[in-house]
Amino acid sequence: MAHHHLMAFTWDTNIGEFLFPGLIINGTTSLIILSIVLIVVCVLYEGLKVFETHTKARAARERIRQTPPPATESDNLLRRNNGSSTSPQQQQFLTLICHTLLFLFHNIFGYLLMLFVMAYNVYVFISVVFGLGLGYFLFGHISMKTNMDNIRAKTTHSLHASAAPRDGELRELERLTT
Repeated sequence: MAHHHLMAFTWDTNIGEFLFPGLIINGTTSLIILSIVLIVVCVLYEGLKVFETHTKARAARERIRQTPPPATESDNLLRRNNGSSTSPQQQQFLTLICHTLLFLFHNIFGYLLMLFVMAYNVYVFISVVFGLGLGYFLFGHISMKTNMDNIRAKTTHSLHASAAPRDGELRELERLTT
């Protein structure tokens, strides 16, 4: 007869080794400290998520704002670099590097949170859920404001667009904010 090991949540305050070798949770005090740390990590996770969205949306709005459609082909050929020491390609590359790092940190935090919950301890689970809720409470309004700013930017851009709309940039802004 095969044995099936079912994972079940426990209410035990003695978790034992937790996530890393040497990190032993063996009582109420260490569990309370762990819970506080988990709540802080979850709040940071939510803050990082909102910061990542805000940063991407701001960069997309800036690209739309800074590159007005040229009136003629000769205007396009004569347009200068605005005196910037970095080319638009270099700026795009640096922006991509920053967005990639934010993406990596956000996903690392997310997978760590998943691993925490996989300890199958109710106290750990409650700490993670509470921390995520607190993080949303603290940062959720910023996310809503960012979304409203994006809608305003799209509307304003649509109203002021010339005969040569930049649909690709609008699609990029929509992709970054969804």
